[in-house]
Amino acid sequence: MLLNRSKIILVCFTVVALILGLAATVTASQIGHRTLTLYDFARDDRIVPAEVYYPSDQNGDNGSVSAGQFPLLVFAHGYQQVFSDYHALWEHLVPKGYIMVFPTTEGGLTIDIDEYAADLSFLLDTLLDESTGNDLFLKGHLNGASALMGHSTGGGACYLAQKSDPTAHTIITLAALGSLYWPIYGSSPIDAAEELTVPGLLMAGGEDCICPVKENQQAIYDNLTSSPRALITITKGDHCGFSDSSNCWIAETAKCGFSWQGPTISEDLQMTLTLRYVLLWLNSILKGDEKSWTSFQESLNQDQQVSFALAGGNDWPPSFLPAPALSMKTDKTLLSLFWNPILGASAYTLFYAPYPYTGSIGSIDMGNKTSISVNLWSGAAFYVAVKARNNNVFSNYSNIITVQIF
Repeated sequence: MLLNRSKIILVCFTVVALILGLAATVTASQIGHRTLTLYDFARDDRIVPAEVYYPSDQNGDNGSVSAGQFPLLVFAHGYQQVFSDYHALWEHLVPKGYIMVFPTTEGGLTIDIDEYAADLSFLLDTLLDESTGNDLFLKGHLNGASALMGHSTGGGACYLAQKSDPTAHTIITLAALGSLYWPIYGSSPIDAAEELTVPGLLMAGGEDCICPVKENQQAIYDNLTSSPRALITITKGDHCGFSDSSNCWIAETAKCGFSWQGPTISEDLQMTLTLRYVLLWLNSILKGDEKSWTSFQESLNQDQQVSFALAGGNDWPPSFLPAPALSMKTDKTLLSLFWNPILGASAYTLFYAPYPYTGSIGSIDMGNKTSISVNLWSGAAFYVAVKARNNNVFSNYSNIITVQIF
């Protein structure tokens, strides 16, 4: 209870320069959906529509987002594909605590892959930046962790987007296009990969004749300098097995002929394998789950249906840790601070500064503790925040709390 002579006014506010922390890991059984239409004023008001799928308390359109904060995944479709061709991805990943955004641009007969990449960057930046003033129903539900994902041409666009705007914490691609050919034009994803250090997962089909592994995914993988990075080739997998498109086979026939492509596995099996590795990778890199990282490597070593190349397999923890979410309780003059444990973190640092701010910031090494209680005095006034860490990897600040005692 707060006493009249000693009360604490708590003000929690968002600072654009800081990324909100990850709330306790949340899974949801329901999938919500909304359609967004955003305008990129920097590109002559280019219209960038997108379909959004998110954890919700109810299935269907325009429902509220489930309580908690989640990583953001922006997924780019392939040539002449539509977002609904990738329903298996959102049906599997969203209930595991991810928000997926599917841009619906570049659906014509020709694709400018640089414009497509700019659409991905624009969506990622706009949704993560809660100060943009757009009608963003996701405000307060993003934890700052993000990934660029894509299939075929969309996969190639991910590397170009990350090169021009290195915001995402990982890239995951399915049968990524590396060597461009008409009707897809623009910059080379293979060349862009040379400048990227973000962790990357490339999934490939061994019988892919539209984007053959050697000239595309292998070439991208070889140019990446990121750690960890992995190239997983599904034995007898093909280009179209990464989506549920009804017209992808037309492209395979046109590009490959009737006899070029060898026998392939079923689309259901290919998607099952894909979802297994994609989820383990996401949980490892974006949620810092060491068990998932161990399972990812064990699965690769035991799986007879894939071949793989893996660099940086021993690089743990990942190069990104989500920020904690800080909260407080009071009992008279006793102040108690709490924050959620972060997967992959070994310790935490509590930061404090005088209110009003005078330029000095103090810190307390909390070890692996996730709470602290301290008796304060009348007139005490502080800003407080916390960071997670593991060796030389640090999260961003948590939300900042202002405490004043009267």
